[in-house]
Amino acid sequence: MTNEDEFWLRGKDDLGNEYVFSLTSYDKPNLIFELQDLGISDHAKQLTLQLYHYSGTTGKMVSYEQKESEEAYIEEIGTVYDEDQAPEDLAVSVGDGITVDLQN
Repeated sequence: MTNEDEFWLRGKDDLGNEYVFSLTSYDKPNLIFELQDLGISDHAKQLTLQLYHYSGTTGKMVSYEQKESEEAYIEEIGTVYDEDQAPEDLAVSVGDGITVDLQN
């Protein structure tokens, strides 16, 4: 895993609401994913999630931008995306999905 790698858990509850959890901390062996938006519905009974991975260096064009100033020379490297595209749109699923029971 490199600094360019990103991971998400995406899924839906049994009511059809969609959720995205972003990996916010990677400290072997603990991984911490945080929900990006509002909380999970109180009425949901199950949540089905799938792990997605995006590598910023896989199959992407890289842009090189040089900036000069009086004090420094900077070269920035970044990934070029199509209009209205983001890394999570290019992510691929990893392994099997999981189902979490939310209420007993």
